[in-house]
Amino acid sequence: MKKFPGILLSLIIVLSFLSLAAAADVVSSVDIVNILVPKTDVKWQWQQNKATMTYEGANYAVFQQPEWYDETEERYMKQNEMFQAGHVYTVQIMTEVKDGYEFDSTATSYNLKATVNGKEAKVSKAFEYQRWAMAVISYTFPEVKINKKITNVDVSDIIEPKIGRQSVARAHYLRYSEGVTGYSAAWYENYNTSDEHNRFTGVFAAEKRYSFEVVLEAQEGYDFARKSTGLPDVTVTFNGTTSDYDVLDFDGVGRLVVRKEYDSLGAAKEKIMGAVTYNIQEPVVGEKPSFKAENQREDGLYYIDTAYPNATKNGITWYEGVGGSRKMDENDTFKAGEYYYVAIRVKPIDGYWFNTDSKGGLLVTGFINRYDAIIAGNEESLFVGYTFKKLEEAPAAEPEKEPEKEPEKEPEKEPEKEPEKEPEKEPEKEPEKEPEKEPEKEPEKEPEKEPEKEPEKEPEKEPEKEPEKEPEKEPETPKMNFVDVPKGEYYYDAVMWAAEQKITGGTSENTFSPDEICTRGQVVTFLYRMVGSPETPTLPLPFDDVAQDAYYYNSVSWAFDCGITGGTSENTFSPDENCTRAQVVTFLWRTVGRPEPKGKNNKFTDLEKDSYYYKAVLWAVENGITGGTGENTFSPDENCTRAQVVTFLYRFMNAK
Repeated sequence: MKKFPGILLSLIIVLSFLSLAAAADVVSSVDIVNILVPKTDVKWQWQQNKATMTYEGANYAVFQQPEWYDETEERYMKQNEMFQAGHVYTVQIMTEVKDGYEFDSTATSYNLKATVNGKEAKVSKAFEYQRWAMAVISYTFPEVKINKKITNVDVSDIIEPKIGRQSVARAHYLRYSEGVTGYSAAWYENYNTSDEHNRFTGVFAAEKRYSFEVVLEAQEGYDFARKSTGLPDVTVTFNGTTSDYDVLDFDGVGRLVVRKEYDSLGAAKEKIMGAVTYNIQEPVVGEKPSFKAENQREDGLYYIDTAYPNATKNGITWYEGVGGSRKMDENDTFKAGEYYYVAIRVKPIDGYWFNTDSKGGLLVTGFINRYDAIIAGNEESLFVGYTFKKLEEAPAAEPEKEPEKEPEKEPEKEPEKEPEKEPEKEPEKEPEKEPEKEPEKEPEKEPEKEPEKEPEKEPEKEPEKEPEKEPEKEPETPKMNFVDVPKGEYYYDAVMWAAEQKITGGTSENTFSPDEICTRGQVVTFLYRMVGSPETPTLPLPFDDVAQDAYYYNSVSWAFDCGITGGTSENTFSPDENCTRAQVVTFLWRTVGRPEPKGKNNKFTDLEKDSYYYKAVLWAVENGITGGTGENTFSPDENCTRAQVVTFLYRFMNAK
């Protein structure tokens, strides 16, 4: 009976806890970060080992900072003790929930998942507190090995400040030396004169100073070399230039904060606006390409970069084929039935830049021989390019007319003159008749030549050559043999042209899939191949979703550098997102330098004047690239199929 009051009291306590548990919100996972990784010659110190949650505002917190247990010697480590090679260590962090919360548990154990530095960890009860509001998170690291020492670090691919250029701070796009990674990259304006040290994210301006900062960390198996004082003994270069840096001991490992100071950017340069325009000798069948281009502007603010190493000669490059499939040399000759593309590399004179927007996109247009040209590059250097119309065979009309006139004149004049002379000579000198007969035979031969009418046969052959141009398309069919691209479809010629120019192949050996939707990554790749796959910039992209090994990386890099696209957000391009009709015509419009449409009449009821694609659509209609999906509709948000995209490109290349 004496036990009964005790049992009853225990039940009351248990029930009270159950009622509290029912009222509390449950915490089912705990993630702890900023735990140092044991390395040789690194000390464990309380103040340098700050365990934190993965995000602020979590419903749990670190109650007690980490303790380290040496599994090899079966003892807890002391303050300032060095980690040793060959030893195994376990870290323990005590956590607690915040008011109104409780760790997920049963009467005897936790149902709690935990990680330490992103790796699965163990969960146990804090027995000394005897309540489920406390949990001990522990993780055992692999055996400590002797790390490779880092004595030199190079941080490269920094987009350095220039007046009018958008600042870019993306740590994962930088390149680092072996064994080093970086994070928390940032630009600062007037760092040494500002007390707040606020990060800078705008466009670089004149007469200001900027500094770039990035945190460096040694990867697993590496460690920064240290002096006897414990400070890093590392030389840091920043884009090839030695840089000062600070030491930031977040966790005892010794992360390095590297900061590069830049001199004042000075006064702003003048902008070159308007058009960059040149005249050059156009392709003629049988002739060699010209490497002399005449500047059509009188201000002399830009010039051809004759030292450009990738050009064929004098800063000018000729390509054969729409897709630039073959780079020509100066001894090549133009052939009939081919497209030819010329690219001219241009630079501004000292004190000037080409006009660009805040993202570095060019705001100048280009012309070659008064044709709208493709223009790409940046404020310091650009190229203007143009694809000339397909070369025809040597004019067949002239040789046809010449042989027709000759036979008409020769038979009329020669028979009239020769019979008049022959009768006069024959009666006077009979012996001379024989020699005269020989000339008689000659005129006879001449008529024989005339009846030969070889010129007439030649025109017969030339018409045979003309159909040879058309069969250029017919042989494509057996090569591609797309069973889903029948003749007579509006996109037939466009698909065959795109396949011939290697702008795109099929989706299989014998299918093109004309009705399949095109992605943004595919469309910019088609565009990039169409203009000859030009050299891409070495500057890193700001897009997190464009991997360097992706098939569309160079295409997106070119399109971003030329201002053809700015992405779907500040750090995304969305390469796998469907591409709309509005986006495709806008890409094409920007490719030629954003020309103003000649007319302002808009027949489409679904085309708003304040839309980003308004001018692009009007320009595309004027140039016969699209006529809309209906008499009064363009359907800008409709997804663009493969057939529609190559048709847009084909009409674009053949637009007058």
